Amino acid sequence: MRFHPSHKFAIGLLEWLLVALVLMLFASQLPPEVNEPNYLAKARHYWDSSWCESDFFLSTADAHAPFYLGFGWLFLFLPMEVAAWIGRIFTCGVLALGWVRLTRAVAPQPGMAVISAVTMLGLSSFFQLSGEWIVGGFEGKGLAYGFIFLALADLAKNRWNRAWILLGIASIWHVVVGGWACVAATIGWFLLGSRSDRPTLRSQIGAIVLGFFISLLGLLPGMQLGGEATREQLRQAASIQVFARLPHHLDPQHFLISTSFPYLTPAAIRFLLLVCLWALLATRLKANVAAHRFNLFTAGTLAIAMIGLLISFTTRADPLLSARLLQFYWFRLADVMVPAACGLSLVCYLTATDALRHRVLRTGVLLGTLIILCIPLSAHHQAAGIPPADRKFTRYPASYQDWLAACHQARRLTPPDALFLTPKYNHTFKWHAGRGEVATWKEMPQDAPSVLEWNDRLARLYPNGPYGAVPLAARSATAIRNLGNRYGAGYVLTRASPHLALPLLYRNESFALYRIAPSPPAEQRDAPSLP
Repeated sequence: MRFHPSHKFAIGLLEWLLVALVLMLFASQLPPEVNEPNYLAKARHYWDSSWCESDFFLSTADAHAPFYLGFGWLFLFLPMEVAAWIGRIFTCGVLALGWVRLTRAVAPQPGMAVISAVTMLGLSSFFQLSGEWIVGGFEGKGLAYGFIFLALADLAKNRWNRAWILLGIASIWHVVVGGWACVAATIGWFLLGSRSDRPTLRSQIGAIVLGFFISLLGLLPGMQLGGEATREQLRQAASIQVFARLPHHLDPQHFLISTSFPYLTPAAIRFLLLVCLWALLATRLKANVAAHRFNLFTAGTLAIAMIGLLISFTTRADPLLSARLLQFYWFRLADVMVPAACGLSLVCYLTATDALRHRVLRTGVLLGTLIILCIPLSAHHQAAGIPPADRKFTRYPASYQDWLAACHQARRLTPPDALFLTPKYNHTFKWHAGRGEVATWKEMPQDAPSVLEWNDRLARLYPNGPYGAVPLAARSATAIRNLGNRYGAGYVLTRASPHLALPLLYRNESFALYRIAPSPPAEQRDAPSLP
C-alpha cells in the first residue's frame, strides 16, 4: 500500500516514538544503573575538578573524554539522577532512530521496527554470552550503538561511504565498540565477494579516511592510557583487568568453558542455540539483499569472537601475553549483533512469507509485544525499589535506606574535600555523598600505572582472610589510622558492627561513620547516633 508523503512522515515519527518508548521501558531502572556511578562521576569531575577532588579514581586518565566533554556539563546544573534520566532519554532516541532506519532498510513494512526491537531486547537479555547489553544506563556505549545502527542501515542499502563516516562517529563515543564495528564491516565487505554489487575499495577511500580521522577523537584518549608505563606494567595491568576484575567480559574460559559435561556454560549453550537460529534464518533470507549484507556484518562479529577464542586457547601458557591480547573485548559486538540479527531476520522472514501482511494483524502483534513484555518489565524495575548499582551491596530495603542515611550524613558532617575509606563493594558513595574515596572494587582505572596502584590499594585496604576480604569494621583502629595516614583519608564509613575505637560521627542499624583521629577517651567512644 502506498502512503502520501505526509502520512509516511507521520508513520515514521510514530514508529520512532514507539521504539524509543520500548527502549526506555527496558532502561527504566531507578538510577544509578550499574555503570552510571563511575561513568557519570567521571563526567562531572571532568567539568568540576573541585567535586570529590581528592578521589583516586576520578584523578586517573579519562578513557572516554569525548563523552565527559559532551555531557559532563549537565551535572553543573542538575542533580545526578535527573541528568542520568535526560541522558537515557537522549540515548534511547538515538538508538531508536538507528534501529528504525535499519529495520526499514531490511523490512520496510510499518510497525516492524517495534516488533524487531522487542525481539532483539528480549533475546539480548537472555542469550548474551559475555555480559554485553544494548540498553541500560547513560554512557557512551549506548550512543555508539545508535550510530552503528545508523551505519548498518546505510550498509544494508549499499551506501558504504556514509556507513564508514557513521562508524567513525560511533568510535568517538566508544572506541572499542566503534572500532570492532569497523572491523566487522570490513569482513562483511570481503564476504560479499567481487561478483556482488559492493562498491570498489577505491570508491570508498575518501570516506574511510574521513571516518578514521573522525574516530581519532575517541581513539587518541584511549591511546594515551599507556602513558609512561613500561611493557611489564602494561602486561601486569592487563592481567589484573582480564583475569581478576573483568573475566566475565574478557576471558572466554570463564564464561564459555565448564569443567563438567557438556563442558560449556549455560550461557554458552544458549548463545550457540541463538547463533544456530540466526544462521537458519540468514540462509532463508539470501534473496533479501539488504538483510544479506547486514547478516554478513553479523558474521564478521562472530569471526572476531572466534579469533578471541583462538587467542585464549593458544596463549594460555603465557597468561601475561594472553591478558594483553584479550583485554580488547573480542566478544562484545557479537553479544549485541546476534540478538539484533535474529530480531531483524525474524521480521524479514515473517513479512516475506506474508505472515504479517494485514495491518490489523501487525498492529495486534505490535501492541501485544508492548503489553506482554515491556510494560510488566518496567513495572518490575520500579517495584524493585533499589537501583541496580546499590542492589548488590544493599540487597534489602532496610539496609538500602541505612546506606542512604549514612551517605547523607557523610555529606552533611564532612567538608567537600574530605576523603573516605569505604566498603570494598560499595559503588554509590560518591553518587549519594559527593565525597572522595581511596579505592573500591568497581572503580578500576583505565591507564596501566593507575590499575597497578588501584590493585595495591585494594590489597592494603581489604586483605584476604579465611572468609574473603576483611571488612574495614573488622580492622583495628591502629590499622585504620595507618591507612588514613598513608592515603590522606580523614574518615571511614563501614559496617555498624563491630565497633571501631575511633571518634563516632553517626551510626544506624547497618553502617557507622567515624573520623580517623587519635582514640578519644573511653566515655566518648559510644557517641549517640545522629538523627
